[in-house]
Amino acid sequence: MTPEQKDILLKLKDKTKQGKAAWKETSVDNKFVLDLEKYSISMQLYSGTALPQLYFEIINPKGKRIESFFAKQEDFGEDDIQSFFKLVRRRVLRVDEALKDILHELDSEDVVGGDGLTEPRHDSINF
Repeated sequence: MTPEQKDILLKLKDKTKQGKAAWKETSVDNKFVLDLEKYSISMQLYSGTALPQLYFEIINPKGKRIESFFAKQEDFGEDDIQSFFKLVRRRVLRVDEALKDILHELDSEDVVGGDGLTEPRHDSINF
């Protein structure tokens, strides 16, 4: 990792922790993008290895990848790489909001579960 890449990583980490980085969801699982004025930065989690890594790409205004690098745990200092990724993921996917909504619905006296049919709404639910 070059000094510039390390600096970008640390500044991304700080902005994200402060809630000042508007990461967005992509069509790829575990990949998020941050659109800046002229460039975009994408981040994807690679956890299939012994130690998880984050893969960053810098994309120019024409959509071409002009730089890429991996960040490992030691690049993050005292912060945990997976905790950082989970923070981005929770904010982008609004996980906390979803959990509050679910709890609110379950706390109500109303019947929950949709239209009252005995069949589940989604046949992809596996328990």
